[in-house]
Amino acid sequence: MQRIIVILFILFVTLWACRKSDGIPTEKLYSSYELFYDQDANITYASAWFIYDGKNMKLGSKNRITFNGTDLKYIESGSYYQVQFSGLISSGRFKWSDSKKALNNDIDLRPVAFRDVIDSLPYSFIDTIFFTGTALAENEYIRLTVDGMHLDDEKIFYETNPGYTGIIADMNIVSSGSNRFILERIYNPVLDQHSGAGGNIQSRYKPREMKVIVY
Repeated sequence: MQRIIVILFILFVTLWACRKSDGIPTEKLYSSYELFYDQDANITYASAWFIYDGKNMKLGSKNRITFNGTDLKYIESGSYYQVQFSGLISSGRFKWSDSKKALNNDIDLRPVAFRDVIDSLPYSFIDTIFFTGTALAENEYIRLTVDGMHLDDEKIFYETNPGYTGIIADMNIVSSGSNRFILERIYNPVLDQHSGAGGNIQSRYKPREMKVIVY
């Protein structure tokens, strides 16, 4: 009897492991892609998430996800795929394929930087901080994160209007003292090729941060 129980247990574990390895059918997976460049680290990250029923999934054994022909590695701790490149990779193609078909999606980074070097700002400052690069276009926005020295004191400002070259920031709501100014330009085009579950794609360009004293 014990032998039968052991055999049944081994069979159950084997079947469960196969189901986990093979994942969910491609057509039921929502795909999310991101190309991100961090100028401070001088690293470009190509990442992909595959989502089913609100949970990140590992692709089945017949699936492959690449960026510009390089395989993305599965990151167990976050349940997503990623590959890193030294330096700036300004554009490329995500390719998700299985034994039946391939889905190709191109994306490019939109450079941005602070126009002016800012050492300090008064607490009363409510004005525009300008950025370089082209003016905002459709499907783009600018995000400025001001992060102070204390926990949970970051404030985030957005600019979404096409044609703008600056973002309004209100220092009256941020912490006094030293703050990190983190600028990002996010581009969200329509995903051309996806499964029946849909998907999205974005690029994110983060120039060098600034340390600013708010007084």
